[in-house]
Amino acid sequence: MITRDAAYWRQYRKDHPGIYMKYHAKIIDKKRIQLKAWSEKNRDKRHATAKKYYDSHKDIVNQRNKQYHEANKDSIHNQAKGYALKNKEVIKVKMAAYHKKRYATDPKYKAGLFHRATERRITVQQRTTNPKPILDFIESVKSKPSAICYYCQKRVSTNHIHFDHMIPLSKGGMHSVENLCVSCDKCNLSKHDKLIADWMTLGQQLLTL
Repeated sequence: MITRDAAYWRQYRKDHPGIYMKYHAKIIDKKRIQLKAWSEKNRDKRHATAKKYYDSHKDIVNQRNKQYHEANKDSIHNQAKGYALKNKEVIKVKMAAYHKKRYATDPKYKAGLFHRATERRITVQQRTTNPKPILDFIESVKSKPSAICYYCQKRVSTNHIHFDHMIPLSKGGMHSVENLCVSCDKCNLSKHDKLIADWMTLGQQLLTL
């Protein structure tokens, strides 16, 4: 019986690419299923092996990852965006569980959230000119089944709308009805505390204040 080593098969694949690709196309789905099953079965082993390699080659791995990210920024961004859009509810549940666990186990995290909430409450109180029109505006919007996002112009259920400060409080904006708008969660979370001019991207409403 003839025994052929790995070097022989590597050279064979190079010399006969058509034959190899045809064979590979037949078995690729089967191999993918086998690999997924093996990965699930040996998850702890894979993680331990990967961690051991990373700990002993940290600089090499970090440099390689940095180079890859620099060369594939757009592709990585599009993949992450696509995953986030397809798995919105899964991510929401995972993030809620993560924050709940961290809030319960990390005193610094809990204190930081309390401090930021207190600061924001004080800022809102200081920047409020007249609370009644604000309450009337919010009540009026929420009394309807849906509302239009000021930024992207999409209609959103009032069960899922946000009220956003167009000029953020952190940038000197007032907590007044003139500075409030209805926003979908995507736009509001994306805009965060940026000025509109700094946040505008393709597909979002171009506004000038």
